[in-house]
Amino acid sequence: MTVAQPFLKPLAAGIDLLTGTAGAAVREIQVVTNLAPLKTGAYIVLRAPSDELKLKDMRLAEGYIPTFADGQPITDYPYMVVSIESSSTRSDWKGIPEIKKAHDVVANAMRDDSPKEYEGALAGFRRTLLLSDDLLLDHAKSLFKQVKETMDEVMGGTLTTRSEETKQIPTLDLEQLWCRNSKSGQI
Repeated sequence: MTVAQPFLKPLAAGIDLLTGTAGAAVREIQVVTNLAPLKTGAYIVLRAPSDELKLKDMRLAEGYIPTFADGQPITDYPYMVVSIESSSTRSDWKGIPEIKKAHDVVANAMRDDSPKEYEGALAGFRRTLLLSDDLLLDHAKSLFKQVKETMDEVMGGTLTTRSEETKQIPTLDLEQLWCRNSKSGQI
């Protein structure tokens, strides 16, 4: 997905710093694969000849430490542990470039105190959320509702917002006003 793209170079640089290597030419381990179907869990990538280390003899101990079946740590081979997790929501939704951009348009319209631009920007933000491949539909709907409520509270409802409790501006009836004031002796 596009959201992972910005993290690839920093991740490679981090691995270089941790392992003391610099550049792809000297990396000892590199895996290019597609886990189909993708499953959550902890995965270990380890470089070892298959005749020296059998998969059935390996375990992953607490702290993501690879060990032999007897609990002894595996120290003679370079390795990397990768964890794949899932969640029905994303707390980092502003890190998704197209969603952040759409949210910024809404925030700018609000700051500019422009109700028409705000209304259009809010519709664009909703569309962006609902069409995002990086969010589940239920989370996108919930996220829009939360953001809209917050923005509307600051901005005021959009021009098309209406509720059953809409306040009506009272009319000024001059005859009632005259009668009320004349009874009290005021003109």
